Amino acid sequence: MKPYITNGGQLYLRAMGTICLLLFCVFLTYAQITLTTNSYRTQLPQDGVGDWSDAGIWEFFDGVAWVAAATPPNRNHDVFILKGNEVRLSQNQEVGNIYLFGAVDAGKKLNLQTFDLDVYGALHSFDLDVGGEYVLYGSAWLGDDWIYPETGRIVFKGTSRTVVDRNSWSGQNLASRFSVVFNPDPGEVLVVNAGFKASSFLIQSGTVRQTVNTDGAPATSTFSFTTTELFGTEDFGELRIASGATLISEASKEFNQLIRRSENRPASSFILEEGAKLVLFGQEPEIDAVNVVLDGDVFYASEKSFQEFLQASMAVSQQDFVYQNLYMEGAATKNLPDQLSVQGDLIFVSGGVADGSATNLQLTGSNDQELDVSGLVLSGLLIDKEGGLVTINDDLTVTENYSQVGGDVDFQQHQLTLDFDASGTYTYSGGNWYNLGELRYENLPLALDAGNARFPFFDQFLDAPRHLFLEGNFSTVGQSLVLGYVEAPGVTYDPGFLDEGVAVVYHLNSFFEISTTGSDLGQLIAWIGAEDLAVQDINHLRVVGDGLPAIGLHVPAEEMDGWLWAKRAFDFQEAQSSMLTIGSTSSLSVLPLDWNGLQANWIGDRVVLSWEGNSGEPVDYIITRSDREAKEFFPIDNIQTHQDNQLIRYEDSSYPLDEPFWFYQIVGKEMDGLLSYSPVIRVTNPLFRYQSPKIHPNPYTSGPLNLVLGSMSPDGIAVCKVWNMEGVNFLTLYFKADFHSGMLEGKLVSLPAGTYLIQLVGVREVHTLKWQKHNQ
Repeated sequence: MKPYITNGGQLYLRAMGTICLLLFCVFLTYAQITLTTNSYRTQLPQDGVGDWSDAGIWEFFDGVAWVAAATPPNRNHDVFILKGNEVRLSQNQEVGNIYLFGAVDAGKKLNLQTFDLDVYGALHSFDLDVGGEYVLYGSAWLGDDWIYPETGRIVFKGTSRTVVDRNSWSGQNLASRFSVVFNPDPGEVLVVNAGFKASSFLIQSGTVRQTVNTDGAPATSTFSFTTTELFGTEDFGELRIASGATLISEASKEFNQLIRRSENRPASSFILEEGAKLVLFGQEPEIDAVNVVLDGDVFYASEKSFQEFLQASMAVSQQDFVYQNLYMEGAATKNLPDQLSVQGDLIFVSGGVADGSATNLQLTGSNDQELDVSGLVLSGLLIDKEGGLVTINDDLTVTENYSQVGGDVDFQQHQLTLDFDASGTYTYSGGNWYNLGELRYENLPLALDAGNARFPFFDQFLDAPRHLFLEGNFSTVGQSLVLGYVEAPGVTYDPGFLDEGVAVVYHLNSFFEISTTGSDLGQLIAWIGAEDLAVQDINHLRVVGDGLPAIGLHVPAEEMDGWLWAKRAFDFQEAQSSMLTIGSTSSLSVLPLDWNGLQANWIGDRVVLSWEGNSGEPVDYIITRSDREAKEFFPIDNIQTHQDNQLIRYEDSSYPLDEPFWFYQIVGKEMDGLLSYSPVIRVTNPLFRYQSPKIHPNPYTSGPLNLVLGSMSPDGIAVCKVWNMEGVNFLTLYFKADFHSGMLEGKLVSLPAGTYLIQLVGVREVHTLKWQKHNQ
């Protein structure tokens, strides 16, 4: 279980007593600043410049008057830099509160050079009233760089407090050329209670709280960046949240953004590093940044009536955001965006509901992911993973389009409902399903094939995929399917029934349970994958029921996309709670006792065949191998044994590297000349590198577009389909002659900007590519 908001919101709550006291003190001293014996000020001439480390430029308040200082100030002192005075750092320094004269003709104040000023209090702007008293000043002199240059840093350290406040500091100065670092003690919270401008911001440790200040007209304490022409006229500035740090933001576009543009110039980057946290309380959080990176944990935690997801008002769009881990809590209804891409976990912790009814969710990470949102309804779901497992912890409904390009999904015995209307689409080209309690598939397509009706279940007892796909055509829309998968261990031998007059020798104990709804009289063919089974003759395979023949009629098995498939034809309306599994009419489809323990394993870079010898006399063994068509076996070697009950091994290191799989069969010749044939063993080559189709550039803006087919044969491509993430079909092409990439590339270039799925449907394989097109 993830820590969720514990290190953000709860951490904030523990510190709020201290922060509220500090805020209260600030408001009590709104007009006048109380001087103490810890107060220092500059004693430079008008337009004078001095070094911080020079005690001669300072004087301190002894409780009655200002007197010459013997040492420069440190973290225990409050420092006032007066009008027309500038202080220069020649090494790293420390200070408590720092007050900069901010009224007319203030002049430059701090020259950091390349050093850090560690601040253990807050930044303030001040003025002198008519009586000469020091008072807080709610603005800033715009004529000079108050604090400069960008190579120096203001570093906030220490314990929980407010570090900038609305009535004592301003983000108005457009030439604020310095870097800001928030680096408090572990577990401490720093509050930004006013607009804050610099050349960059780094939250290095602890927690920063960005408020909506309501002392007067509500206004977000936005972060923004300098607009000095020194940095050009394009986007500028970065806010980075480092690993282990947290930003809690109340920002909402109603009261200005989390990061706001300066004049017409946006920020360059908002970066949430891996291991960092962003907690959003604002109802409509918004960022003025060109590049938004969300590699850490993002929490939507509003307690209002609703909460929208983060938006960017500049070159990036909400559709371009890629979340790592995303959590939802708080009473607000969370309105998921139209496009939501997540590479980590998506978890509803507590509070109001999550509304994804208009959302196309993309799960694209290469590691394990968790989807834990109770009763989630999505418009679309795309699973496009190169590795890892998606775990779904509740029932899931998809109303428009479900696409599984790659990756495994564990449904934890929950239900998947494809509640489509006539325009909905289900497409499959890779991955497996584990522990799916039930699939409900409404409004089946009129034409069923391996691309839109392949259901990739996995047999966990036999540790092998057990895919089912349906082939056939309907004459009317509105037909529906309910599909379950019942797993039980092992195999039932000699089940005691005939199928079309032929004895069934065994069947697997894992079953597909099919029920249909609709009036169509069409016929379907059910294909069940037998990819992992040792089969001497493919014609031995067939689809059977639970201890009795299956509905419909036997159809000869086929080899397709490297798999063996058992097949059965039946009328659509005939399938009512019908059980289907794989059976065989030959004992050679399993391992007979005479070939006890026969197996083939990869060890290093070779295939090791092993079996137990039990003939009682010397035997000559001939090792034969066939290509993936398994039409003819050729001898590759022979060995002789002289003892009974021994484990026999043979290593093959001369296998065909360019084949994805092949077959072995061993022929045993005993002393009396009797021949015994082993079952056929199929071996998949893990060293074979199938080159999947690719399209580039991706994302695409302009210029040539290249679709590379990889290992997919152009003469096998029969259909190409293109649709967007809302499930709208933009293109369907049928090919009778050989396909070539140029037929498709020109049509793709002419599509409007957006994110598309491109599906290439072949006779033996289906591939789906995700492609983005941007405006020029």
